Parts: sequence; C-alpha cells; structure tokens
Amino acid sequence: MQEPISRPDRQPSLADHYNLPLKRPKPWKSTERSWTRTQLDRERHEFFETRVTGRPEIWDGLMHALLCLREGDLADAQGILNALAITLPTGRLEDGAYDEVGNLYTLPEAVISDPIDVIEGRADPEYVPELGISDVDVLSSKLEAAGERPNTLNQEDTSSEKAKEAKGKAVVERDAMKVKCRLSDRGGPDVVVLLGKNQRVAALTQRIRDETEVPSQAQIRIAYLGRILDNRLSLPEQGWKEGHVVNALVVGRFA
Repeated sequence: MQEPISRPDRQPSLADHYNLPLKRPKPWKSTERSWTRTQLDRERHEFFETRVTGRPEIWDGLMHALLCLREGDLADAQGILNALAITLPTGRLEDGAYDEVGNLYTLPEAVISDPIDVIEGRADPEYVPELGISDVDVLSSKLEAAGERPNTLNQEDTSSEKAKEAKGKAVVERDAMKVKCRLSDRGGPDVVVLLGKNQRVAALTQRIRDETEVPSQAQIRIAYLGRILDNRLSLPEQGWKEGHVVNALVVGRFA
C-alpha cells in the first residue's frame, strides 16, 4: 500500500498577517496630561509630519483612515486600509498595523482618537501648522497664459452662481483664494485651485475633479487639521487660513 506523500507546510511570509476588520477605538481617559482640541490637532499634525521609518504612503493612508474613523465613517476607513493592504491583527489601530511586507506601524492614543476628557474651546494662538515650501503655482501660470487675472473676471448674477456652485462651475469671485489640495490617491504634486472666499466646500470638490483625473465613482472629502469639513460651508467658516494645505480624501470602491 502506497503511503501518502507528505507535503511540508508552507512557511508564512512577513506579508501573511492575521487580519481582522477595523474596530472603533476604545474610549480612553488621559491620566498623564490634559488635552485641548488645538493640542490634539497639533499632536496629530506633527506626528505624521515627522515619521522617518516605514513607507510614506502607508503613513498617509493611516492618517486618512483615522480622519474617516473620527468622523464615524468606519466603511471608508476600512476601504483605505484595504486599498493599501494594511492589516490589523486585532482589528484595532491601538495595537499596531502592518503593511504587506511586514513593517509595523504604531500609533499613539492621542493620534487615533480623542480622550473622553478633552477640553473643548480653548485655542492656542501660537499654533500654525508647518506647510513646507510651496510647489510651483500652476494656477498662476494658467491665468497668465489666458491673459486673465482673478480680480478682472466677469461676475454672473447671484442666482446663476448659486445654481452652478454645486457643480463647481461658479464664476471666480473678486476675493478668490488659491487653495492647495493634497490628494490621498497619489504621491503628488499638490493641486492648486481657485475658489471664492464664500463658496462652499462642495464647489472645491468639483473643482478638484475638473483639475484632476479622479475616478468618477470616487468620493472626494475635504479634511483640514484632522477634521472632515462640511460640504455646505465655506473654508473660512470652518477655520481654514489662506496658504494652508487641505487634504482631499479620495475614497470609495473603484477600479
């Protein structure tokens, strides 16, 4: 009688990690220090700006997943992790995440979620995020080539502008701002678009679509200093300062 041939078990590679679906962070209370809202924003910004190990695109993906998670969008956060092949052995970011080659990424509690005893409403006037050196101003070049300047563009009547705003087609206002947008689905360069000071964030997302090749099935969500912005409000109404970068989160399931 022929004996069955034994086959050695395949040795797991570094990329083979036990992976569980993303879970919401556990509530936690700060015992070593108090946290204000501004301090949390600063801590998160500085954390992701100072990572020197691991892959930049993984850190970027984790940052965007956390933005979605803090807004309660578990599905979008999971979609970002899946797209980058980020695995969670316990399903919790507090316990660390792995990329597909086995690198471990650890995140402090304050970077992941707010403590239950966060102090709301206390501002830190000295905090201004470091933005680094600006890229070439693509928008200015386009305006010069067209022989136009933002403050000389014709205005359409108010009712027509409101009707077009949702599609991002509103005529540029006199007080137009240059908004630098960093897209999550690519390594750069940043996209600079022109937006009226009173135009809504919804108009900005459409302008981004007009300037880039974002898949039509994808959703674009604008984030600033760790918060997803409201599409119904303007950037200044939500604390944005001219010259600061906004994050454009490209999320959803698309080819």
